[in-house]
Amino acid sequence: MNIMRYRNEMIVTAALLFALGALGYKYTHRSGVHSENLQMQQTLQQIQEAAALKSRWSDRRTEQKLASLRTLFPASKVVWKKSGKKLTATFKDLSGKEANRLITKLLNIAVQIVTLKIERKQKNYTVEVACKW
Repeated sequence: MNIMRYRNEMIVTAALLFALGALGYKYTHRSGVHSENLQMQQTLQQIQEAAALKSRWSDRRTEQKLASLRTLFPASKVVWKKSGKKLTATFKDLSGKEANRLITKLLNIAVQIVTLKIERKQKNYTVEVACKW
Protein backbone atom coordinates (compact mmCIF):
# COMPACT_ATOMS: atom_id res chain seq x y z
CA MET A 1 0.00 0.00 0.00
CA ASN A 2 2.91 2.34 0.51
CA ILE A 3 3.74 2.06 -3.20
CA MET A 4 0.24 3.12 -4.20
CA ARG A 5 0.50 6.01 -1.81
CA TYR A 6 3.56 7.45 -3.64
CA ARG A 7 2.41 6.54 -7.15
CA ASN A 8 2.05 10.15 -8.34
CA GLU A 9 5.51 11.09 -7.01
CA MET A 10 7.06 8.10 -8.80
CA ILE A 11 5.38 9.11 -12.06
CA VAL A 12 6.67 12.68 -11.71
CA THR A 13 10.19 11.38 -10.90
CA ALA A 14 10.17 9.07 -13.92
CA ALA A 15 8.95 11.94 -16.14
CA LEU A 16 11.73 14.20 -14.82
CA LEU A 17 14.38 11.51 -15.45
CA PHE A 18 13.02 11.01 -18.95
CA ALA A 19 13.10 14.79 -19.57
CA LEU A 20 16.69 15.02 -18.29
CA GLY A 21 17.72 12.13 -20.56
CA ALA A 22 16.05 13.81 -23.54
CA LEU A 23 17.77 17.11 -22.72
CA GLY A 24 21.17 15.38 -22.51
CA TYR A 25 20.56 13.65 -25.85
CA LYS A 26 19.57 16.97 -27.42
CA TYR A 27 22.77 18.72 -26.29
CA THR A 28 25.08 15.89 -27.37
CA HIS A 29 23.36 15.66 -30.75
CA ARG A 30 23.54 19.44 -31.21
CA SER A 31 27.27 19.54 -30.37
CA GLY A 32 27.89 16.64 -32.79
CA VAL A 33 26.09 18.46 -35.58
CA HIS A 34 27.97 21.66 -34.75
CA SER A 35 31.38 19.96 -34.89
CA GLU A 36 30.40 18.24 -38.17
CA ASN A 37 29.42 21.62 -39.64
CA LEU A 38 32.75 23.12 -38.60
CA GLN A 39 34.60 20.23 -40.20
CA MET A 40 32.63 20.64 -43.44
CA GLN A 41 33.37 24.38 -43.48
CA GLN A 42 37.09 23.71 -43.07
CA THR A 43 37.02 21.11 -45.83
CA LEU A 44 35.15 23.48 -48.14
CA GLN A 45 37.64 26.24 -47.39
CA GLN A 46 40.56 23.90 -48.20
CA ILE A 47 38.91 22.89 -51.49
CA GLN A 48 38.36 26.53 -52.44
CA GLU A 49 41.98 27.35 -51.58
CA ALA A 50 43.24 24.41 -53.64
CA ALA A 51 41.12 25.50 -56.60
CA ALA A 52 42.47 29.04 -56.36
CA LEU A 53 46.06 27.77 -56.19
CA LYS A 54 45.46 25.44 -59.12
CA SER A 55 44.27 28.31 -61.26
CA ARG A 56 47.32 30.37 -60.26
CA TRP A 57 49.72 27.48 -60.91
CA SER A 58 48.21 26.76 -64.32
CA ASP A 59 48.76 30.36 -65.39
CA ARG A 60 50.90 30.50 -68.55
CA ARG A 61 52.63 33.66 -67.40
CA THR A 62 54.35 31.77 -64.57
CA GLU A 63 56.85 30.34 -67.03
CA GLN A 64 57.60 33.80 -68.37
CA LYS A 65 58.09 35.17 -64.87
CA LEU A 66 60.54 32.37 -64.09
CA ALA A 67 62.39 33.03 -67.35
CA SER A 68 62.82 36.63 -66.26
CA LEU A 69 64.88 35.33 -63.31
CA ARG A 70 67.32 33.88 -65.80
CA THR A 71 67.80 37.20 -67.56
CA LEU A 72 68.19 39.04 -64.24
CA PHE A 73 71.80 37.87 -63.88
CA PRO A 74 74.68 37.29 -66.34
CA ALA A 75 74.78 33.85 -67.98
CA SER A 76 78.07 33.02 -66.24
CA LYS A 77 76.30 33.11 -62.85
CA VAL A 78 73.30 30.95 -63.80
CA VAL A 79 72.93 27.20 -64.38
CA TRP A 80 69.35 26.60 -65.62
CA LYS A 81 67.64 23.20 -66.01
CA LYS A 82 63.96 23.21 -66.92
CA SER A 83 61.98 20.09 -67.71
CA GLY A 84 58.22 20.24 -68.08
CA LYS A 85 56.84 22.16 -65.12
CA LYS A 86 59.94 21.69 -62.98
CA LEU A 87 62.88 24.01 -62.67
CA THR A 88 66.28 23.52 -61.08
CA ALA A 89 68.50 26.58 -61.08
CA THR A 90 71.83 27.41 -59.48
CA PHE A 91 72.98 30.99 -59.09
CA LYS A 92 76.68 31.40 -58.24
CA ASP A 93 78.75 34.31 -56.94
CA LEU A 94 75.85 36.58 -56.06
CA SER A 95 76.30 39.62 -53.88
CA GLY A 96 74.03 40.16 -50.90
CA LYS A 97 71.76 42.57 -52.80
CA GLU A 98 71.53 40.22 -55.79
CA ALA A 99 70.65 37.26 -53.55
CA ASN A 100 67.96 39.29 -51.78
CA ARG A 101 66.52 40.47 -55.10
CA LEU A 102 66.48 36.87 -56.41
CA ILE A 103 64.72 35.48 -53.34
CA THR A 104 62.19 38.32 -53.30
CA LYS A 105 61.34 37.81 -56.97
CA LEU A 106 61.13 34.04 -56.50
CA LEU A 107 58.78 34.34 -53.52
CA ASN A 108 56.48 36.66 -55.48
CA ILE A 109 55.98 34.08 -58.24
CA ALA A 110 53.26 31.47 -57.72
CA VAL A 111 55.45 28.36 -57.62
CA GLN A 112 55.95 25.59 -55.12
CA ILE A 113 59.52 25.70 -53.87
CA VAL A 114 60.79 22.16 -53.38
CA THR A 115 64.37 22.99 -52.43
CA LEU A 116 65.99 26.27 -51.49
CA LYS A 117 69.62 26.08 -50.49
CA ILE A 118 71.65 29.22 -49.78
CA GLU A 119 75.37 29.00 -49.05
CA ARG A 120 77.65 31.85 -48.14
CA LYS A 121 81.28 31.78 -49.26
CA GLN A 122 83.12 34.83 -47.95
CA LYS A 123 81.11 37.76 -49.37
CA ASN A 124 79.35 35.88 -52.17
CA TYR A 125 76.32 33.61 -52.09
CA THR A 126 75.39 30.47 -54.00
CA VAL A 127 71.65 29.84 -54.30
CA GLU A 128 70.18 26.52 -55.44
CA VAL A 129 66.47 26.46 -56.19
CA ALA A 130 64.21 23.61 -57.25
CA CYS A 131 60.57 24.49 -57.85
CA LYS A 132 57.49 23.26 -59.68
CA TRP A 133 54.18 24.73 -60.76
